[in-house]
Amino acid sequence: MPPEISTAIASMILKNHDVVPFLHHKLLEALSIPLEGHTRTVRLAVDNSRGNTIVTASDDGTARLWTGESCEAILEGHDGAVTSAVFNSTGDMVVTASRDGTAKIWQCRNRTWHCQATLRGHKSTVWTATFNGRGDRVVTASADGTVKVWQGDLDDWSCEETLAWDEGPVVSAVFNSSGNNIVAMSWDRTAKIWKRDQGTWQREASLEHDAMVTSAVFNRAGDKVVTTSKDGTAKIWTDDQERGWLCEAILADHACPVVSAVFDRAGKRVVTASEDGTAKVWVCNPAGWSCEATLDVCMNMMAGGTSVSFNAGGDKIVVSSWTHKRAQVWTGTAKKGWTREIVFGDPLDVQSATFDSSSDNVIISFTNGSVQLCDVERFLVIARCLKRDLLLEQALLLICIHQEHVQGKRFDFTRCRSWEKHFDMLPEEIKRQLDPHALN
Repeated sequence: MPPEISTAIASMILKNHDVVPFLHHKLLEALSIPLEGHTRTVRLAVDNSRGNTIVTASDDGTARLWTGESCEAILEGHDGAVTSAVFNSTGDMVVTASRDGTAKIWQCRNRTWHCQATLRGHKSTVWTATFNGRGDRVVTASADGTVKVWQGDLDDWSCEETLAWDEGPVVSAVFNSSGNNIVAMSWDRTAKIWKRDQGTWQREASLEHDAMVTSAVFNRAGDKVVTTSKDGTAKIWTDDQERGWLCEAILADHACPVVSAVFDRAGKRVVTASEDGTAKVWVCNPAGWSCEATLDVCMNMMAGGTSVSFNAGGDKIVVSSWTHKRAQVWTGTAKKGWTREIVFGDPLDVQSATFDSSSDNVIISFTNGSVQLCDVERFLVIARCLKRDLLLEQALLLICIHQEHVQGKRFDFTRCRSWEKHFDMLPEEIKRQLDPHALN
């Protein structure tokens, strides 16, 4: 086997390290699409609603747009690290936020991306910037302690309203699906909701915890919010048209601070991640919300450095932690339970990971500036065989065949005749995943 792989495996075994993350990373290299070009950490990578273009935000001060393996455009102009980058609902506009205190709106015209407007007015880092559903408003959250709502069309954008926080930096702000509500959070004990009424934004609710709030997001319908907190709980809030925003449920089964949570697409499940090293799947039953499963992720998960997300079908979860530098993919259902299938993060350090919007691809960003787009279903065929009955030599053989094919080479069995028997013994389900050209 290639010396660099055999040496790495031997070193891990001697040090009593788990070799599975290493093998998974080698499979990731062989079975995924690499997006290379950024020179510093990629903080965020998300796709558009059609799933055919990805935007990445990097500490190198740029955002990049990718179609397949090709970099379609480099969005340059910020004077500091880009902290977020997201599409509008139609995928023809992007808004970026930056440590330089500005947000920028970019639009694609005649297949070329241009900066249409620079949103100035914040006095410190802009952490997030997102569009409403119609794409005619943007909300920004800043370390200066304010939320700003911007309104515009094409080149003409202006600040519609500044929503002041009581104290501390505002670290995120997003619209709900209708665009009539905003939820924002700071590192105090509350998340706040504003509602647009008769042309102005009015504070409608303060969602309180007993300690610092670590995340706040809407469900897809926009009528519920899940918040997480250092008090060890997540809370689900619902919009009662007569009584305002009410606490529908307190999810209180974690032993340590809860740092992140998100709804599935149907709004019937929530996954939470905690500093106790677990993620929990919660389901809404007629009797209320209850814990469906506990995922023992065994990762160091901290506020601001952890993300969780469901895939579109709700039967897969990806959990990532940049403090632990790894990501995991779990699959499951209420009846079958949940199983950890894939571990990413060795030897490269994971920054973030999320499912794309239309398939089971996972977009993984790394601290070295690289990004990988991984087809999870294809990966699982091989990873499950590796876990079940695939010999180590067979897994390494498979990896090497793929890598040499990617490099335009033909795998040479004469370097190690014993590998021929391992190849012949490969399960048919694995052979079907191989590119036929690699076997010629």
